[in-house]
Parts: sequence; structure tokens; C-alpha cells
Amino acid sequence: MNRFPLTSLRFYLIALVLLSLLPPLTLTLVHASEARRRERVHVEADALQLAHVVAAQERDLVETTQQLLITLGQVPELKAEDPQACQTFLDDLQTHYHRYTNLGVIAPDGAVSCSAVPPKQAINVADRAFFQQALSSGEFTVGEYQVDSISQEPAVPFAYPVYNEVNQIQAVIFATVNMDWLNHVESGVLAQLPRDWALTKVDRNGVVLVHEPDPTTWSGRSAIKTPLVQAVLEREQGVTEVVGLDDTVGVYAFAPVPSVFQGRGIYVILGMPRSVAFASGNRILLHSLVGLGLVAAVVLVVSWAVASIFVLRPVDALLRVKQQLAEGELSARVHLPAGPQELVQLGLALNQMADSLERRDGDLRLVAKRLSILHDMDSAILEAKSADEIAFVALSKITQIIHCVRACVVTFDFETHEAVFLAFHADGETRLGEGARVSLQVLEDVEFETLRRGEVHMIENARSFCQPSAIGPTLRAHVPLVLHGELIGSLNLELDDPESFSPDHVHVAGEVADSLAVAIHNVRLLEEVSVGHERLQALSHRLIEVQEVERRTIARELHDEIGQSLTSVKINLQTMQHLNDSPTLATHLEDGIRIIDQALHQVRNLSFDLRPSLLDDLGLVPALRSLLKRQAQRARLQASFRAGPIQQQIPPQVEIACFRIVQESLTNVMRHAQAQQVIVELGSDRQALHLLIRDDGIGFDVQAALQHAAGGDGLGLLGMEERAVLAGGRLTIQSTPGQGTEIQAHFPWPRTPTGTKESPGRDAA
Repeated sequence: MNRFPLTSLRFYLIALVLLSLLPPLTLTLVHASEARRRERVHVEADALQLAHVVAAQERDLVETTQQLLITLGQVPELKAEDPQACQTFLDDLQTHYHRYTNLGVIAPDGAVSCSAVPPKQAINVADRAFFQQALSSGEFTVGEYQVDSISQEPAVPFAYPVYNEVNQIQAVIFATVNMDWLNHVESGVLAQLPRDWALTKVDRNGVVLVHEPDPTTWSGRSAIKTPLVQAVLEREQGVTEVVGLDDTVGVYAFAPVPSVFQGRGIYVILGMPRSVAFASGNRILLHSLVGLGLVAAVVLVVSWAVASIFVLRPVDALLRVKQQLAEGELSARVHLPAGPQELVQLGLALNQMADSLERRDGDLRLVAKRLSILHDMDSAILEAKSADEIAFVALSKITQIIHCVRACVVTFDFETHEAVFLAFHADGETRLGEGARVSLQVLEDVEFETLRRGEVHMIENARSFCQPSAIGPTLRAHVPLVLHGELIGSLNLELDDPESFSPDHVHVAGEVADSLAVAIHNVRLLEEVSVGHERLQALSHRLIEVQEVERRTIARELHDEIGQSLTSVKINLQTMQHLNDSPTLATHLEDGIRIIDQALHQVRNLSFDLRPSLLDDLGLVPALRSLLKRQAQRARLQASFRAGPIQQQIPPQVEIACFRIVQESLTNVMRHAQAQQVIVELGSDRQALHLLIRDDGIGFDVQAALQHAAGGDGLGLLGMEERAVLAGGRLTIQSTPGQGTEIQAHFPWPRTPTGTKESPGRDAA
């Protein structure tokens, strides 16, 4: 855990002390930076001086070699075409000049004709750059670093052309300088420099010509890909901090060598480890930082001691009290006998705030208790099922907030001029019971106009309202129950101490009365809707019964009276047909008989549709089979009817419901389904009777169809559901556009079976 977070006072004190040390620290760093700059300038100056020293030595070497080659150009042994004499002369000469690895003569075609070091085989250097430059320039030439073709040692070649009497190049005399000798010469220069300095010399191709103090590792090798050589070739002169050839970071100063080697691009690099190069500056910086650190430590200790006594301790005391207050310990107080005046004033302000919080906490606890009671009351009211129960719950809750001697809930019936007592609360017994009615004239001291305005009516020294025979209380408060501007009753509170009924109690009683008015009104509406629904169901059930009776009567009259009358007319017409031989009369009689046959057929169909006699005579199964056969013949459908064993005797209202559901379903199939096949199944188990109607038609959207039916556009589906519900069952419709329709109806058996019988026609099914 962080002991000093970034936002703490201790952190700010430490930061303030450290900020005071920032100016001397800045001066120290500036001084160290200046020391480093001087060190870099010194290194660069040494490198430039070394470049001039190396240039002077190279100049001496080049001039000496040039004079030697010019002199050798006048030696007869070298001009004569006697290789043996030439080699003997050069071999003897080389013993006096150890700096040269080889001396020799090259013919104009590049063939080495004479060499101090005898070649193992014929050598031709026509492709070498130094030889081609000597032929093209006709002057003394210095070549680039290379491996000598004869001695096979790293060396730098020198060449001088020799002319004959006709001023033509007769031969080229060459000399190669040993790289070890060059390193030896450079090491002499390095010995004059301070310890830990390193000397490196490279050409423009990145080849290391000299590397001291370790000449064997890098001499003659290419270092073009090393960071040091890349920096040198890019800038040619300057100072840099980079990884050197020995893979350590150092300070390196470099400069070109201004000599005859200039055409070859030779650079001198003087370097040393960074720790050595900046040792003086680092030492000064270290001493300064140590001194500054000691001063900072002393200042921090003194500041910390002073701040702890006069600042941090009072602040800690304030924080402890603040934490105690945050944890709910409102009795905590700050005690600051001494300290800065601002902190003492802050402590006094914190104590005053704690006093205010402690007082407000008591008020909040009381409010929280009241809100909890009101919440419980609302929940209980929602669960109550009657106005009396709602009123009783409201009284039981409000008396926990307001101590009442007696309390009651009364509703007003201004049509009958009566007050109805819904619930009572009293310390003793009450003479009035729940549901008691009294005349409004008895409540002569109640100002109903005040209650209608939604105002609380309070009466002092009044007799008891809830118990007329009791001794009057000191204060009686009537809280109106108003809904939509209409006074429906009052919540009445009787207290023996008027001072205990505060404005806050008035507000709470008003909230309870508002909730109570809404709840009572809703319960009454629910009761009215429930009664209306029961009446509607009874009327619907009675309507269907009357409809079925009427259908049965009409069907019998159509079949018995109209049908018999038409049959008698038909017989009379047939008799008249045989009595008269007139052809015209016979034609009219036949036409009349045909019309009567059609009328009889229509009467039979109408009679069957209204009320099939099979349903009353033989039962549900034969009636359904006959209905399905007739409808299938009309619509040219493939119809299938299956009936299983029936566990109990089917009640008449269930038989009628099943028949009408199948009848309506077949009508819908013929009108809308465009089906080829329809299946009707009737079966049962121990729980219920089951009816199924399935077709392979085009189907439909069930929800959309029910919404249309609810709007009055086609009542067939709602009629089927209503018949099933009135018969004590339930109906489900499943259909998807393009996948046919399936209708299922389930009718539970009565709890007390009337007996068991098998459905007629079961074997035929």
C-alpha cells in the first residue's frame, strides 16, 4: 500500500522541499554538461592534432619513397634486361629498408619482371589500380591498401614510371610499405597520448589501416558495417559517442588526413571509453550531487520534524474525526489545543458540521422509518383484495407513525347520504363494526366542502367520530380521500395530544390518504369489472342455450311442419298428374314437383345446419360423421373422420360446442383454405375429451386474424373460442401461411362423472 499517495499533504511538503533544491541541482547539471562539452572539445582537438602528426609522418614516408624510386629509376641493373642481376640488387637494397615488404620492376604489359621477393609463379598486375594510374599519369603514384600479390602481406603500394630514350615508359618501379611498420609508426604517436586512448585509421572503403593498441585484430579488415566507421564516413570530421570496434561505447573524435594519401580518403579516429573520456566531468558531477544530497537530507529532516509537529499532527486529528464521521460515528469531535490558527478554525468548523449531521441523522432515521412503513403499506395494499382489507392495512401502518387513540376509514355515499365504516383502530373496544352505516347528518361537525378541496379538517375538543358513544378526544383530524376531484371518503385520526400532530404528520397522512383513495377506487372498479364479467359470461351462456333451443325449435318446425306440408303438396301434385292426360298440365306439374323437391332438399339442409337431429337422437360421433360427409361432398374434399373410445358420457353443452366448432371450421376450410384434404379426430383420456381438425390448405396468420376478428371483421374464430370457454374447455389454433391449419379443443371431464357410455357409432369409426 502506498504510504504517501500523490494527493497527501506529506507528499506536497516533500515536493515543496525538493522543488527548493531544483535551482542548485540545475546549476550542477549545467556545470557537468559544460565539463562534458570541454572534454569533447579536447578530444576533438587531440584528434585533429594527431591527424596533422600522422600526415607529417606520412609525408616523410612518401617523400622518402618517392626519392628512392626516382633513384632506382637511374640504376642500370634495373633498366637492363637481366632479371637475376635486378633481383640481386633489390634483395640487397631491401635489407637496408625494412619498412618495405617488397621492391620490384613491372613491365609495361603488367608482368613483374624483377622482384626483391621472388614470386612463386609469374605475376601480372595489369589490373591493379596503382599500376594503371602510374601508366596513365606518368608520375609517382600511391595506391590503395591491398594484399601484395608476391609477398601475400597487407601493404600500401607506391609506383614510379621509368622512361627510355624516346620518352616512352620502359618500366614501372614499385615499392610496398608493410602495414605492421605503419602500425609501429602510429603506435609511437599513440605513446604520446594519455592512457586508455585508442588510435584507428581507415580508408574511404572502410578498411582498417591502423588499429592500436590491438593491431592484429582489425588491421587489413573491412569495418564498413560498424557504427563507428559509418559515422566517420558520413561526417568525415567531428566527435561522436558510438559503439567502437571493440563493441564498447566510447567517445570518438575523427578527422581526414591532409596528405598525399588524400586521394585515397584516409581518416584518423581517436577514441576512448566514455567513462574515461568524461571521468573529470563525472567526478565533478558526483561530488556536487553528493553535497547536494546531504543538504537535501538535512533540509528534509528539519522540514519533516517541523511539519509533523505543527501541521501533520493537527491534520491527522482532523482526518481521524472525518473518517469516524464517514463511518457513522457522529459523536466524534476534534480537540486542537494548539496549532496554526487556520487548522484550529477548521477543527471548529468540523465540529459544527458534526453537530449538524448528528441532528440531521436523527431526522433522516425518522424519515427512513416512515418511508419504510409507507413502502410496506403500498405493498400490502397492492396484495389486498377488498376495500375493507386495504383500509385495515392502511390503518395498521399509519398508526405506527402517528400515535392515535382511535382511527378509522370512512367512505361517503352521497346518493344515500350515508357514511360506510371500512376499518377501525382503537385502544379499547368500539361500538361500531366494519361495514356499519351511519347517516351523514350524524357527522354535522364535518366540513365536507373543506374535504372536497383536499384540505385536512381538524377539530379540537370534539367528540369521537369513530365511536360516537366514547368521550371526545382532544384533537380529531379528517384527512380527505379525493380522487379526480371527487370526495369518496376520509381517513380519521383521533389524538389525545394536539402538539403531537405536527405538519410532517399532516403530510404523511395526506400521502397515505392519496394512496388509499386510489387503491379503494381501483378495487371497486375491479369488483365492478369482475361482476360485469360474470354477468356477461352468464348472459353469453344463456344466449347460446337460447340460441340452441331456438335452432332446435326452428329445425323441428322446418322438418315436421313445413316439410310435411311440402310433402303433402308433392303427393297431391303427383295425384293430379295421373288424373289429367293434358300434356301441358303434366309439364307444369312436373316442374312444380321438381321445385318442391328442391325446397325439401333445402329445408333438410337448413334443418341440419340449424340443429341436426342426429346430435339429439344418436349423439356427437354420428352427427360429426354426417356433417363431414355432407360438407366434403359440397366442396369435393377428401375427408377423414376418426373417433376413439370415449371414457365418459359427453355433457350436452360439450357436444353442442364440439359440433359447432367442427361446423365453423369446415365452413372456413371451404371458404378460405383452398384445401384438398381435411381430417377430424375425436378421442378422450381420463382427463378430458379431445377434438382435432386439420387441413392442408394455404394457412393464415393467427394473430392477425384474431386482431381483425376483435375489430369486428369476421367473428368465426372468436365464436369458436367463446364456445369452448363457455363449455369449460379451451381451444388452440396453429397455422402458418402455406403450411395448413390445425385446431385443437380440449374439454375436461366434470369432477363428478354422470356415468360412462360408449359413443354411438364407435365401431363404425
